[in-house]
Amino acid sequence: MTQRRVAAPYAKALFALAKERNQTEVVDRELDDVAVTFEGDLELRDFFAGPWIPAPPKRTVATEVAQRSGLSKLTSDFLALVAGCGRTGHLKAIASSSRAAASCWTEAARGVPPSNQTEMPKRLLDCLTLFGRARFDATTPTGAVRRAARR
Repeated sequence: MTQRRVAAPYAKALFALAKERNQTEVVDRELDDVAVTFEGDLELRDFFAGPWIPAPPKRTVATEVAQRSGLSKLTSDFLALVAGCGRTGHLKAIASSSRAAASCWTEAARGVPPSNQTEMPKRLLDCLTLFGRARFDATTPTGAVRRAARR
């Protein structure tokens, strides 16, 4: 499974909670910082990548890292969840997907037209795909959107 596919459900869930609590900017910034921390610390990365280490110790260490980093409750809880599920290696992709979700939501809420009209179909498709409402069909010559909404 690709990093983006693994990251999308986590990013959507985190974005929905952050939006509900009006914390999207804070959570996005903190998640970026956490992703950089986990990517840059070999010892930390190896600990969380170890399949022989059970979920509870991973959650405990993730919570400790979050507390020492001064993360918000939402980001701290999310990090513990991701660590317990063995997905800390996907934090960068989750952060990227979460930022994309926030960008799509902000643009749609403000009704901001794209700066370049040729980018609009691709940007719209990216947003719809991120939210699970469309799939790109590579089998058609034009790569048309196969499905516009889930039923």
